[in-house]
Amino acid sequence: MDNIFQNWPQFRIHPPSDDLLQKLVNLREATSGDECARHSKKIVDKTILMIGTQNYSLHVYSMCHLLSALSASGVTFENLYQFTGTISKNTVEHLLKQSSSTSSILIQAKSIEFKDNHGKVWFAYSLSQAPLSLCLFDFLIEIIDPVQMQKHFKFLGNKPKQNEIKSISNKISRDMYAYLKDRLPTSSAQDRAELFTNYVKTLSQENQTTRHLSELIVDDMIFEFWDLNKHDEKLRLKLYSSCVFSWAMFKDALSSSHQLAFEPIEDLNGTDDLKLTEVDRVTHRKWIEHEQELAGQTKFFQPCLTSDSFDFVCNKENESPLTLLEGVSAKNLKTIKLLNKKEIGKIEPLCQLGRQAVFILKSEFRLSTFSPTQFQLVEKKRKNDSTQPVLEGMIEIPNEHYLQHRREIERLAITCEELAFTSACRLIETGYPFGLTTLLEASQGEDRNQLERFLKEQSKILEGKNVSTKEAEIYAEKILKIIPKELPEIAKKMKDNFQKYRRSGLNQRKSQDEDDFSLWCEEIIKSVPKLIKISNFIKNVFENSLLTEEENQLAQLTAEDKQIFFKSFNSLYGEIDEYKQS
Repeated sequence: MDNIFQNWPQFRIHPPSDDLLQKLVNLREATSGDECARHSKKIVDKTILMIGTQNYSLHVYSMCHLLSALSASGVTFENLYQFTGTISKNTVEHLLKQSSSTSSILIQAKSIEFKDNHGKVWFAYSLSQAPLSLCLFDFLIEIIDPVQMQKHFKFLGNKPKQNEIKSISNKISRDMYAYLKDRLPTSSAQDRAELFTNYVKTLSQENQTTRHLSELIVDDMIFEFWDLNKHDEKLRLKLYSSCVFSWAMFKDALSSSHQLAFEPIEDLNGTDDLKLTEVDRVTHRKWIEHEQELAGQTKFFQPCLTSDSFDFVCNKENESPLTLLEGVSAKNLKTIKLLNKKEIGKIEPLCQLGRQAVFILKSEFRLSTFSPTQFQLVEKKRKNDSTQPVLEGMIEIPNEHYLQHRREIERLAITCEELAFTSACRLIETGYPFGLTTLLEASQGEDRNQLERFLKEQSKILEGKNVSTKEAEIYAEKILKIIPKELPEIAKKMKDNFQKYRRSGLNQRKSQDEDDFSLWCEEIIKSVPKLIKISNFIKNVFENSLLTEEENQLAQLTAEDKQIFFKSFNSLYGEIDEYKQS
């Protein structure tokens, strides 16, 4: 998709929707009757800025006055699409010269004045704003029913009064908000992304480092940021877990960047001798502020995210660990129960960190240990109960906790492997043709090598033959019968796993006659690779993380973290004067 927002820090975490981007591309590529660009690049960029910052209400209000004047002066809706060349101030002036003023609308050389019944001017529209107004109008045609916009245009011409124009302006702004709210990040998300960007930029400058910005996002930096900003209600990062996951997403976005492709938005305001209305003055000031802000934010010396890397990050085919975990949860499976709620709860934080987990594993240990405590404290505060018992309980957390947590997650990686193997074995029992392929996918190490060799040998028998589905099923059953003899170790493992994992859908042999047999087979075939990928993800994180696995060092880290989190939680919810070691 087009790189329209690639230089906006607030969109590195939450990119705009493809639907919105396409409409903005259409706006930029729109042509007039003579195939010239309908809008100048400056005007389109300014419209994009307006939309991206969700700072459009004043401009909608201003646009409605232009539409009212045009409609009241006899300009038709169709006339707005009969221009030649690029729309400019002169274009609109020429159009209005062919029309006439009304009793309430006075068309001047550089402005349009709107008067009340006593002849007092209540709004003066600067014609220099006309190209921007018509560009915004074209965008609105893209997102709002054109028939409805035509009705608004006609109404504004029939009733060019202050209340009527304000009413239509509010209606259009509401429709615009309804369209954008799910296609752009929220204001708080934008503020958060900008703060993150500025924070790592400052760190880079302070440390005088040439490292990639993403490399500056480490466990202790995340904690320090959270501790510094936890009282800021606007950021909505009071929960440590929210802060960790937000930074993980931001780090992932930055680390996916391949090139610097930023160009500051040009100064689009220019100079104009015309006296601005109050509305125009406010708008003018906002544009200047935003453009200066954006210009400052684009002076990066490190690579930052491009739209190409967003495509990589957001590629639906490249399933994230969290997506894989959701795929094997009880809510997404009808015929089998694999990981239980407790097991999923243990793995979920690690999966949510995704591929950044290997770099900020200590943060996962911290949030898995201390986030439950924070949730308890929040609930106590909500009920006006004492938080002291919770804080005192936090002090009692054993120093072996981090080590125990690590071992639990490692065991769950093995559980995922064994559940995948058991599922495949149950599928094989039924004689299902794809059972062997699924078993191969579920096998690890030497088991997999043996099975591969066995299947290659068996496949040579059918080489060059046309085999029907029924014949394939019969042959698959024959292969299954000789597995105990040819692969005794795998056969024994299959039998043992049946006894070990007696979960719903895996606790007994399935019959092909059962109503849900096809769905059961399908769910196993889809779940097995997901379980294996989850297991491999966990193993990879622990194998490649720099976080120590030595018992004494983990115990020391647990003890230190208990102190720093106690201090932070106590400042938020506390009733205890000091940390007292048990």
